[in-house]
Amino acid sequence: MSKHVVIIGGGVAGLEVAGQLAKVGINVSLIEKERKTGGNINNWFRLFPDRRRSSEVIEYLDKINSGKGIKLHTNTTIEKFNRGRSNFLMTTNEGKEMTADAVIVATGFDLFKSARKEEYGYGIYDNVISSADLETMFSNGKILLNDGNIPETIGLVHCVGSRDEKVGNFYCSKLCCVTAVKQAIELREFLPDSKVFCFYMDMRMGGAFYEELYREAQ
Repeated sequence: MSKHVVIIGGGVAGLEVAGQLAKVGINVSLIEKERKTGGNINNWFRLFPDRRRSSEVIEYLDKINSGKGIKLHTNTTIEKFNRGRSNFLMTTNEGKEMTADAVIVATGFDLFKSARKEEYGYGIYDNVISSADLETMFSNGKILLNDGNIPETIGLVHCVGSRDEKVGNFYCSKLCCVTAVKQAIELREFLPDSKVFCFYMDMRMGGAFYEELYREAQ
């Protein structure tokens, strides 16, 4: 009898795991709280370190969604969770009960709310935006100030909310540096005449090919 695995989270990790399990004949129920899968990747223009377009990855993930042996549940959350003697028992927000031989939690991450760092002026001053806001501009093909003009000088502030006792984050996110460096390169591609500055405590490029991306930015 085929095993049944419930995956909670339909982002990149959840979808990849679902596809791999389905390949070896395991039935998968994929639980996603949003109306569509993909998670945070839906809000990104290009990905590091190879700067592949996120749309390419989304197309790949869509193929996984339609794979045999994967049952997708969107707009769904797990409301009750109990461990039985040999399996797991769950109830969704729609009252549907599920039984699984194993459960994989791939709930992803939330972006730091930049407004918590008032000293930087996000939500207070015009033209102070987050990295996610900038990705939206990249996707729309326009980098503009609030007044509709093209920016000439741009500063990228690293570590906002990371390694910060005031907000309760004592750790490095590991992603700030490489994201800012990637975006610095893209800003220069969109705006060849602009000046782009990175403001950082330490430049931590902790991943495969991250250092190469840093060298490209230099």
